[in-house]
Amino acid sequence: MGPGRFGDAAPAAAEGVLVDDKPHSALLQQGAEQGFVGVALLAAAFCWLLFALWRSPRPTQVVLSAGAALTALAGVATVGNALSVTSVTVGAGLLAGIATARPLHEEAQDTESTEDAEDAARVRPARSRGGRGAPG
Repeated sequence: MGPGRFGDAAPAAAEGVLVDDKPHSALLQQGAEQGFVGVALLAAAFCWLLFALWRSPRPTQVVLSAGAALTALAGVATVGNALSVTSVTVGAGLLAGIATARPLHEEAQDTESTEDAEDAARVRPARSRGGRGAPG
């Protein structure tokens, strides 16, 4: 079938559907268009997002704020058509990406410290078995 094709499969259902700007459930719409597999994948994606937030290296305040906002959005989407608005969907993705990403400055510091340690290991002279520098 595919998204947005529910009316093609059931013309009688399409006749009864009116565009009335009232809330519609994203979960029910996903179930009608994709079936149980679509609903299961939607639930799995949300669970994965919560797991990624739980394992995020970001500060606790950022992670908790993003988790609360995205959970509230999921709640609104079950009773309304919030996910139909492109800017809301893009904003949710951006928020999830920012909250789960690793900070750039830590990655740069980690890379530099690893390179410095490797350089120091190469430059450091090897000790003799006696432990007092080069044999002489």
